[in-house]
Amino acid sequence: MREMIGTTSSDIIVIGAGAFGMWSALAAAERGARVRLIDMREVGNARASSGGASRNIRAAYGEDAFYTRLAMDAWTAWQERGDDFGQRLLFASGALRSGEAALLEMQGRTYANCGQPYEILRGAEVTQRWPLLNYGPDERLFYEPLAGVVLASEALRLAAARLRAMGGSIEQGRVSIGIEGTAPALLLSGRRLAADCIIVAPGPWLPGLFPDLIAPLMRTPRRELFFFGAPPGDKRFCCENLPCLADFDGWTSSDIGSGVKVAPRMRFTPLDPDAEPGPPSPPMAEAARNYLAARIPALANAPIVSTYVGQLENTANEHFIIDTHPDNPRLIIAGGGSGHAFKFGPVLGTRIAEFALSRHLPAEWRARFAMGTHRPVQAGEAG
Repeated sequence: MREMIGTTSSDIIVIGAGAFGMWSALAAAERGARVRLIDMREVGNARASSGGASRNIRAAYGEDAFYTRLAMDAWTAWQERGDDFGQRLLFASGALRSGEAALLEMQGRTYANCGQPYEILRGAEVTQRWPLLNYGPDERLFYEPLAGVVLASEALRLAAARLRAMGGSIEQGRVSIGIEGTAPALLLSGRRLAADCIIVAPGPWLPGLFPDLIAPLMRTPRRELFFFGAPPGDKRFCCENLPCLADFDGWTSSDIGSGVKVAPRMRFTPLDPDAEPGPPSPPMAEAARNYLAARIPALANAPIVSTYVGQLENTANEHFIIDTHPDNPRLIIAGGGSGHAFKFGPVLGTRIAEFALSRHLPAEWRARFAMGTHRPVQAGEAG
């Protein structure tokens, strides 16, 4: 078990057990805080935006070296957490992303400056290296070997077990907002939640808690995911043999035990996180199968072994929100994962916990994630 990093007498309450909340709660406990974690449902549930079996981890963010460096730190953190928990959490597969030559070369410069390995390949080289893949011989692709898949809901359950082992408590319940004087206060079953600091990280439920402050800055679009199963014993599609793919029409997660995950491109469809999402739609299932037919033809007729419907929590600029509430500095708001927060979870949690305990957030983080740097989402954005 990881040793306690420091000592503090702080009481921390964390609302939400997803990518922001769970890792923040654990990091705070490791720094000696007394932690109480509250979520509406069990940890790792399918309705959460952090639910599901897997998430991809990559470092390709164009010219934005901040996220590339953050992904590099997260890669190390996932390995360390896996060693600490005694279970593999990170599965290296590499990742391929298609794009215009100028964009790929710009991405390569960012990687070179950050010391991150990469290759720019032509389609003929790709199909020679991975015969299952289908690309035009002159297509250009960006390949990053230090990319792959991380466990999602299982990682959160392991983190929850560690939090409990360190004396933290986890309970189910739904919070609401009340007003004390002129400042907002969080309530659980009508009772005020009191602590030195409260981290509010409920994912897609964040706009509902702060309808005037956060709702204009975020949207919660629907996503439909499909897992395709290879024939029994066929290892060609597992993460050791097949990279994750991404292009304009969708993306995949290589098989780490539950099938190849396919996320076809989906137009903006809002999803109320409290509403029953229903099953995935036949048109999106067809789009997923068409994507495989185009990129991994040998899997195009494979059975769909599982599906799920989730939602994202997107901001207009796809940056996260990490800031104190303007009317209550004891409330830290953390969210706006925009489909890419989970891979950074252990690193985000460390930074948010330190923010809660010391009130310090590096200037680069403040400049990027403060609420004042976000603008309201416009029609057609954040989908």
